[in-house]
Amino acid sequence: MENINNDVPQHQPYRNEKVFNSGKTALELNYSETNGSVNLILAGPLASKPGAFDWTGQKAFSTKLSDDEVIALCMAFLRLTHEAVLKDKKTKHHNKQVYKNVKVTFDGKSTAMMEGGVVAINKDERDINFIHKISIDPAACLRLGLFLLSVILARNPGVPSDAVLTCMRLNANA
Repeated sequence: MENINNDVPQHQPYRNEKVFNSGKTALELNYSETNGSVNLILAGPLASKPGAFDWTGQKAFSTKLSDDEVIALCMAFLRLTHEAVLKDKKTKHHNKQVYKNVKVTFDGKSTAMMEGGVVAINKDERDINFIHKISIDPAACLRLGLFLLSVILARNPGVPSDAVLTCMRLNANA
């Protein structure tokens, strides 16, 4: 079949999707082809500027996602599973040892709820503990799911999207 669209999309080494929630929390998924990483960032409001978000501060949640985590979140956002849980991911947050946790649930609703937080491993450093929650509407869930699916497809060239989705469905029902 001939492509009648003469506009050739520009190759983008960096892509992202963002979701904002009433000035309370913002979510970003980004993908860098340079290093092949997918990052999840949750940010709370920036106190000094109403309507803006603190993407890099002490309470910003940021984590690099593994291939399995990308698949788990993709399956949840595309509603192939009822939830995705990334639990006790041992890492550092501002030079302190922490566990990072992410959970996406639907609880019988069309809107997803994502929670992402940091828990200090050392009990004496509990002051760094925090959690962000963001409600994600169905259209945004679809955008996020398709974004993650595009990453999976880019990492598996030659595998058709319907084959990937069929594998995900079979895995979800196993």
